[in-house]
Amino acid sequence: MRPVLVLVFHATAPDHAGPLVRALAEARRALAERQCAAFLATGAGAAEIVAGPPDQLTFGERLAAEVRARGVSGGLIVLGSGSIPLATAADLRRLVAVAAALG
Repeated sequence: MRPVLVLVFHATAPDHAGPLVRALAEARRALAERQCAAFLATGAGAAEIVAGPPDQLTFGERLAAEVRARGVSGGLIVLGSGSIPLATAADLRRLVAVAAALG
């Protein structure tokens, strides 16, 4: 099986954002950090948060740029910083196993 890279995309709050938007962005960032640690603990080779403010790039353009920059040659798992908050270690192991087999 090939190594698996996990990319967690996180949109940061704009500078002019109010306190609720900032709090939600901070909560998503904390979830992204927990997800990265959990993926590493369940067998992923690397897990990174890709953070930045919203811009004019499409998701496909942003993803392609990140994959090219890292020279991804194994499996890849892509998620947003607010996704799968209830995933268990068993769920993450299955995701890593499938990505490794397909990579």
